[in-house]
Amino acid sequence: MTERKIYKYASFFIMIGLVIAGLRVLNWVPLVADKGLMREYGDIGEVEKKLSFGRIYAPHYFPQTFKWPPSRVFAQAKPFKAVMLEFRDVENGRTALLITQAVSPDFDPRGELTVAEIKEKALCNIKGMEAFLEAGSCQSPPSGPYDIECGRISWQYRDYHLRVIARTTPLELIKIAESMVD
Repeated sequence: MTERKIYKYASFFIMIGLVIAGLRVLNWVPLVADKGLMREYGDIGEVEKKLSFGRIYAPHYFPQTFKWPPSRVFAQAKPFKAVMLEFRDVENGRTALLITQAVSPDFDPRGELTVAEIKEKALCNIKGMEAFLEAGSCQSPPSGPYDIECGRISWQYRDYHLRVIARTTPLELIKIAESMVD
């Protein structure tokens, strides 16, 4: 191989490296420029500190089948305040509880845990507030049959729209929701 060919190959690989490095920097710039966009945080305290979020409504009642602390915490301050807490199942490690808190009622992140088949809908009372409860089943695994009991409950509390989705019974879901508010 001649020196000229070696020089061409070396130049090519250096250019590829520079392009990759440049793309990584461009991908990182929005996070530095605008810290309020949706991203993952280490824990609830980090969200409260970095985004001046105020109180994040986490449950005080926590079934033993769910791992504490949250396995993933996502939050944003723009275009509106929102936070999502994800908790895992102790036995299988899959997402078993998902809590969202947002200023906008339209905030509905599509996560690993969704109620795929709704069997019952009802209005219920969460410490004097009207809540909407949906009971049904989730898929297991995501492409499998709808065979895992789960539900969703949502309500307005102060300035936030709260939503709890969990692989559990409706009664457990109501207990979790009630433990989140004063």
